[in-house]
Amino acid sequence: MIRHHQYRLKVRIAQTFLFGALCMAGVSAASAATTPTQRQLVQHLLRRFAFSAPPSMVDQVLKQGTTAWLSQQLNWEAIDDTHGQLNKPPTAYINPGTCNQCLPNYNAFEAMVYQHDLLTKRQVQAKLELHWLDHFSINQAQIDHPSMYNYDAVVRANALGNFAHLVSEVAVQPAMMWWLDNDGNMEQAPNVNWARELMQLYTIGEWKLNPDGSQVLDKAGNPIPNYAESDIKAMAKAMSGYHAVELDSGNPMANYLVVFNPQEQLGGHVKFLGATHVVPNDQSAIAYVVNILAHHPSAAPFQVTELLKRFVTETPSPQYISDIVKVWLQYDSAPDQIAKVVAAIIKHPDFAAAYHSMPKQPIEQLFDAMRALPGEMQTSPPSGFTFQPYEQAGQALEGMMQNVNQDIFGPPNVFSFYLPGHLLSMTTTVARVGQASNINQLLLSSPPQGTSSGTGADTWIDLPILMKTIGSESGPAIADYLLDALVDGGSPGLHHVIQDYLGERPSTASVEGAIWLIINSPEYAVN
Repeated sequence: MIRHHQYRLKVRIAQTFLFGALCMAGVSAASAATTPTQRQLVQHLLRRFAFSAPPSMVDQVLKQGTTAWLSQQLNWEAIDDTHGQLNKPPTAYINPGTCNQCLPNYNAFEAMVYQHDLLTKRQVQAKLELHWLDHFSINQAQIDHPSMYNYDAVVRANALGNFAHLVSEVAVQPAMMWWLDNDGNMEQAPNVNWARELMQLYTIGEWKLNPDGSQVLDKAGNPIPNYAESDIKAMAKAMSGYHAVELDSGNPMANYLVVFNPQEQLGGHVKFLGATHVVPNDQSAIAYVVNILAHHPSAAPFQVTELLKRFVTETPSPQYISDIVKVWLQYDSAPDQIAKVVAAIIKHPDFAAAYHSMPKQPIEQLFDAMRALPGEMQTSPPSGFTFQPYEQAGQALEGMMQNVNQDIFGPPNVFSFYLPGHLLSMTTTVARVGQASNINQLLLSSPPQGTSSGTGADTWIDLPILMKTIGSESGPAIADYLLDALVDGGSPGLHHVIQDYLGERPSTASVEGAIWLIINSPEYAVN
């Protein structure tokens, strides 16, 4: 408790110190060097297409080269993922005789996804998984929790695969069928929610696009829509007849089966998007329709623009979009189409030119700190207490993500948290305040201070391991390490502030305060 009191006092002093010192030093995102070094370009890559990395991994990627690192990452199935998750999903309900379908802990499913994001060596896949979870946004409020976890597993497995196959797989997951009302959709009484969002948000967008992402205009200069209401209704009928059937299997992870009833679907000749299509009257109907949309002229520029706005810059140039669209179309039938596109995005000169050009998402601010510093997750309960099954390892992260309005299983609507291209304008004050609170919690929980069977202190930044890694008690050495790990070395102004704050022989509380200062500085908020 004494150390915690000292830390809180240090942070209060640090907040005042930060405000005055940064104003005097003129520290801002724009004060970073205009021409990044090779090390900074590696750090740029590891922030955009991974959840950051400690300095030792930056050294490793520098040594092996970014091309070799990227090649390994895109061949994700060859990367050992044995230690990518601390928990496994439950295989049975608890007290089945008295509590039908009760689970040990509903929130554990989201925590297991956070575990994987932080621990997996398949970091590019994890970042693309996050992108597609945003793209195919689902809120678990009306979803069976194990089915939500299974949905994420499908997104993850196809995150670097073929786009048409990814959409087809997502479409027949019970979670998506429930979310957009395609479960029980019938030709006789069609529900258009799934068909509408499939086109508007998931595949081609509302407006016809040129290969450079610009809108196709009519003679009057107005954008031309990709589809009409009649197209939505016809496609809804063509994709009807699917049901998520409860099996009552006793295994929560395999308790639903998707089946198809041909009598409830409009197969055969169906007219939509300006042509008559022969839609199969079987379970492949959705994949058939999705394949048409995936090869629509607007699909490639729509998807590429979104990827570039998510990973590179909120204002990609028409040439950048056009260049990547060519790659998208070249590999439109390849099983690793998305991986090929990711490689082209990174190798393009506009990727390096976008260094420090975007704000971080809240999840990136939290997870980048956990991976750049020695973040830990408690896998066993405090002495004298017992965890309930699946009530450990990273559940505090769920509360932290709620603090910043980005718990990944709880997006506000079908548009998810942040529209690509609008991240800066949509980042709220609540998210910024929540970020400071999260960092306080990570530092106060080191080592874990849990005193009950709860999990409020199950995730922390491990200061003893951090100091051992730094290998010095010198203030300047500690400042250099922290700034390199968190802000690519930092601007001269921020470097001066942190070194001055730490002094020559800082206490543990001062190191914690320095971490808080850096993570809450403008420079850390920049991606």
